[in-house]
Amino acid sequence: MIPKTDWDGSVHPHFSQNNKKSMDYSSFLFGNLSMRSGIVTAIYYPEDVNNTSKKEIEYDVLVLNKENQSVTFTKFRGCVVSNMFGMTNNSLSYTLQAGEKDEKGFIKNGSMVLILCLNGSPDANQAMIIGGLQHPDQKTYSSADGQFYDFTFNGMNYNINKDGELTITFSGNPDLNNPQDNPAAPTVLKFDKDGGFTISDNEQQSIALNRTSKTITVTNGSESIVIDKENKKISLNSGQNIETSSEQDTKVSAQQNLDMSAQQNATVQAEQNLNLNANQNVISQAGQNWQIQAGSNVTVSSQGSVIIQAPTVIVQGDTTLLGAAPTAPVALAGVSQIIAFLGPVPLPGNIITGSTTVLGSP
Repeated sequence: MIPKTDWDGSVHPHFSQNNKKSMDYSSFLFGNLSMRSGIVTAIYYPEDVNNTSKKEIEYDVLVLNKENQSVTFTKFRGCVVSNMFGMTNNSLSYTLQAGEKDEKGFIKNGSMVLILCLNGSPDANQAMIIGGLQHPDQKTYSSADGQFYDFTFNGMNYNINKDGELTITFSGNPDLNNPQDNPAAPTVLKFDKDGGFTISDNEQQSIALNRTSKTITVTNGSESIVIDKENKKISLNSGQNIETSSEQDTKVSAQQNLDMSAQQNATVQAEQNLNLNANQNVISQAGQNWQIQAGSNVTVSSQGSVIIQAPTVIVQGDTTLLGAAPTAPVALAGVSQIIAFLGPVPLPGNIITGSTTVLGSP
């Protein structure tokens, strides 16, 4: 039969031609030109022997047909998924989940899909999966959610809420047939409505960029680093130890004050030289004893006076010399007295007038 054409060459389908009996409702509904709903029961990748095209991923879809009081099942084999863009450089590919039979023989956890047969042909690769149905166990929404986009696949959730905030959540539970809690989940990445950014896991570890407070915070719960742009400040906190190491130089400088304090001990150690320099005063204080020890000489020099104040001043050495030069007097007799040591035994002594040598009296 030659199809009927209009003056512009357009072709009419045979069931719309007036010279043939029109297709009745029942034939249209249960024929291969109607859209059907079904459940995916099997998936065949191109390398599978049951794959007919050897190029596309194919599916078996079980379709339930109801007519009057009778129910029949039809399996469409080799169904393929429609391409949103129909291009090589623009495409979207994904897989559907094939259901499994439970102990009663019912298919569970299979993708619920809509199919159409190309040109009404039910042959393999001609039944096209054009979309999916709302699953009865799917999450429900309300008017409070407003305009949103919510996408979940293989345990990953991608949500854009009514405020335009994007949240990506890793739940680590892609298998509906074997649901289980994943100790690595959840990990959440979020862009908020103010342009801020946060990524966090279930161990209280997080990185947060706050555009409102102009801060960047890196924390694991007890330890944290806060970079404050507004106040031009960096804060470093630790629940226990902080260690800093460098293969070469480490430099700490401040344009104003540098404060260092410890509730217990403070140790500064150098394998070679240790230099302390100040353009003005150096103040060293101790609540109890203060010890200065050296393996060789100790030199104290000043452009002004050197003052040592204490209830008792003890200068101990095998030879003790007072004076800047051999002829420089340092004290007057009867004015200054000392205690010299003969070994471990202290002996009273006097400073001789004009002398640079201290003599202990017997």
